[in-house]
Order: sequence, then structure tokens, then C-alpha cells
Amino acid sequence: MAGSRRCSCDGYPRADTDHLLQAVSQGDATARSRLLDRHRKRLKQMIAVRMDRRLAARVDPSDVVQDVLLEADRKLADYLRQRPVAFCPGCGSSPGTG
Repeated sequence: MAGSRRCSCDGYPRADTDHLLQAVSQGDATARSRLLDRHRKRLKQMIAVRMDRRLAARVDPSDVVQDVLLEADRKLADYLRQRPVAFCPGCGSSPGTG
């Protein structure tokens, strides 16, 4: 069953991500927080690995993650209206589904 597949972006079942996207589109603040928070750890790891050591000495990866998630939060409503690409490109869900 396609809905039970796990998303490679966050490790959660694709159907759960689709459910959260639907709830967020209906104004559910808790779902919005859960959707963004589930990416926090992976983002921090990606940033820590890719950040130049000279920059890492002055900037904590957690600060970068916080900025990224704030920007994602600001843009989420536009994304949900347009759905130009899959929320998690690796999970195989198509734009406009959810």
C-alpha cells in the first residue's frame, strides 16, 4: 500500500505526512509545528556536516536550523496553496495530493 511507505526525508509514513499537510492547510497549528519539527534533527545534521569549520566556530548549526524552519513556516501557506513540488521529494508523493 503506497500510504504505508516511509518518507526518505523524515522516516515517517507518507500517509502521516500527507495527513499533517492536510491538517496544516485547515489551520491546525499543532500539525504545523509537528510537520516542521520532524525535520529539525536531519536539518541540523546536514548543516553541521556541510558547514565550513571557520563558520562553525562562530555560528551554531542550531541557529541556522531555527532560521530555516522560521522561513519554512512563513512560506508554508503559499506552498500549500500552490503545491509546486512534492513536500518531501524523496517520498514519492505527487504535488497537490494530501
